[in-house]
Amino acid sequence: MTKETQRQPQSVEHGIPPVFDGRSEVLVLGTMPSPKSREVGFFYGHPQNRFWRVLAALFDEPAPEGNAERADLLLRHHIALWDVLASCDIEGASDASIRNARPNDLSRILHAAPVRHVFCTGATSARLYGKLCEPVCGIAAQKLPSTSPANAAWSLPRLVEAYRPVAEAVTCFEPPVLDVSAVVALERAIAAAGTPLDRLMR
Repeated sequence: MTKETQRQPQSVEHGIPPVFDGRSEVLVLGTMPSPKSREVGFFYGHPQNRFWRVLAALFDEPAPEGNAERADLLLRHHIALWDVLASCDIEGASDASIRNARPNDLSRILHAAPVRHVFCTGATSARLYGKLCEPVCGIAAQKLPSTSPANAAWSLPRLVEAYRPVAEAVTCFEPPVLDVSAVVALERAIAAAGTPLDRLMR
């Protein structure tokens, strides 16, 4: 897609399923997946977007690599992730250009999980949530700064502190304590499933 094409409004369908399970306590909502996110089939897919680095720092973990690791980080920490909009007209990744917005049906998550808090990443997400979603679901959202590289005024450490309420709103993840034989058996099973040892150690 050329830069000229990206500046033309396009009718975009969301197309990426939400990440959640029956233990999700927090719902984090963006606005609409960027062209890069739609290309990779997952949220915050642009390599310069700092969302995944922020979440990893909140929980003192390495930044996840790949969609499976990103989903695992979310679910282990009881975080659901989706976007406010199901479709809209948009120029490239410019939230300011959004027209004809249609919301996602958030009841898909809220009826299946004990969500107590909603957070919106960026001003447009918060505004559209307040207009299109909050009257239906009845949960007020807290606005968080955008993690987009375009939001250069916010450094990574500053973003991490701004997102701290997300970590404080979820039940702390407590990994199970295993004895040596159980650890050995688990490592062998993981290796047999195709995960290299160096990746497992990381």
